[in-house]
Amino acid sequence: MIQERASDLAVVASFQVGKSVALAAWKLLRRWTMPGSKGGCFAPTEKQLVIVFDQLSTFARTAGVLVSQSTSPGQRKIVIGAGGREAVEHFYSWDNPETMRGPALDDIGADECGLMTEPAYGIMSSRVAATLGPSRWIGNPGLLSGPFRRLIDRGLDPQRDPALFATYRWTWRELANVRPCICGLGPVAPDAPPSWFQHSEPECKRRAYLIRIATQKDTLPPEMFATAYEAEFASGEGSVFRQDCIRDKTTGEPAVTPEAGHRYVIGVDVAQEVDYLVAAVWDADGGPRLCALDRWRGLPYHASEARLAGLSQHWHGATLVIETNGPGRPLYDALNHRGVGVREFVTTAQSKGPAILAFAAALHDPESGVTLAPIPPLQDELRSFRFERTLNGYRYTAPSGMHDDCVMAAAVGHQALTNPHAGMLDYLRSLSEEKAAAAAKAQEKQPGAPFDDQVRERRGWLNA
Repeated sequence: MIQERASDLAVVASFQVGKSVALAAWKLLRRWTMPGSKGGCFAPTEKQLVIVFDQLSTFARTAGVLVSQSTSPGQRKIVIGAGGREAVEHFYSWDNPETMRGPALDDIGADECGLMTEPAYGIMSSRVAATLGPSRWIGNPGLLSGPFRRLIDRGLDPQRDPALFATYRWTWRELANVRPCICGLGPVAPDAPPSWFQHSEPECKRRAYLIRIATQKDTLPPEMFATAYEAEFASGEGSVFRQDCIRDKTTGEPAVTPEAGHRYVIGVDVAQEVDYLVAAVWDADGGPRLCALDRWRGLPYHASEARLAGLSQHWHGATLVIETNGPGRPLYDALNHRGVGVREFVTTAQSKGPAILAFAAALHDPESGVTLAPIPPLQDELRSFRFERTLNGYRYTAPSGMHDDCVMAAAVGHQALTNPHAGMLDYLRSLSEEKAAAAAKAQEKQPGAPFDDQVRERRGWLNA
């Protein structure tokens, strides 16, 4: 890691293999050999930041180059003497991203990147944009498929520029191969047979460690062992959209203008507070194909209304399918009043799951013809989108700190093509069931009362 020349290096490691120590060693080398330089070290929380801070401080003190240090939370820094000039290492936690902003840095290192958020990654990257300084991203794998996962994939891409991107994977094998051994046991082969783990001698730390690994492999669930010891992302656990299908279904380029004679539908997910308002454009005659995507936030309602109306007009008068529960209702009413073609989709527990699963099934089916234009927010959200088991069934959502607006807009637009009235029918059905339950309960209390009207109304809802 210290000798790596790539500008961006991602290190995905199993637990407790010394990645934070390696980051501290790299940071000491940078400050010691670059008089007057300034570096930045980042972590998710102050508690995690202290690990690298203490390690770097110990290294510098042992080497006799520690000039001073500040341990105040939010203002941590270490000053190192380098060739008669001081170099400074600053420390930041991204639990409050605004405190991470500042002048340009000569290099950055980030610990626990499995927890890295999009805003934090954006701020960190911007601080070395002017200096073109190297970056080191280290962490354990997890369920998040965010910026850390993209950095890892970029470093593993055979078409990458090796001077720009690299990825290391540190597993239990690396730790086993550096433990002292007097039994003559050589490096661990990646495909070592199970029998290789069975013999143990007390005087051999490596063998003792291997026995522990074998025990963990037999005890832990496969997904957990892969994450904790093999440094593999648990991509299958809770994922709604398979990684290979997202890759295979992403083709071509985003569309800018509509095709002559093609019909278009636009799925709209309306923003709530910090989320984006997203409009996903589906080409009904292209396979179908999600060909374009527009998203924004912070605009007042009248500006969003005008922008959506313009999108509809641009795409051959495409129908806007708007999620109307919550903040989408005023937009729907305003656009409908203007004469823009709109259709509502009511997101409920009965409609969201089927819409998401139908979209996922279309992506997973090689014969479906559904394709996606390469639009980074969309593919990134699809990779991270997950399901969680709840007491009442399943919940479909993005991990904490990430967005799912593009996924929802895409799913709503897909439903408009394949099952146009799904959201509304589910909504009406839920209303009719509530009315039926209320009518039955009231009729038990007052037999013969005029609640037959409610029963008839319920039948009318169902028939509709």
